Amino acid sequence: MEESPYWREIREGGQEEGRTRQARATLIRFIGTKFGEPVADELRPEVSRTADVAALERCLDLVLADNLAEIRKLLSATK
Repeated sequence: MEESPYWREIREGGQEEGRTRQARATLIRFIGTKFGEPVADELRPEVSRTADVAALERCLDLVLADNLAEIRKLLSATK
C-alpha cells in the first residue's frame, strides 16, 4: 500500500520536531553542566524558541569550546 503524501509530510514533520526537541534538551543540559544552572535557566527561553536544528548544533559545538558569548549571540540572532 502506498503512503499518502499527506501522512508522509506529517511523519517527517514529527521526526524533525523530535530532532529539534532533542537538540534543545541536550543544549540546555550541556550549558547547565558547563556554565551552571543559572546560565541554563537564563538561556532556556531562547533555546526553546529556536527551531533551527543547525543553530542548536552549532551552539553545542560552542559549549564544548567554552564560548558562552558566541552562544548568546547565535541564539539571539535565531528565532
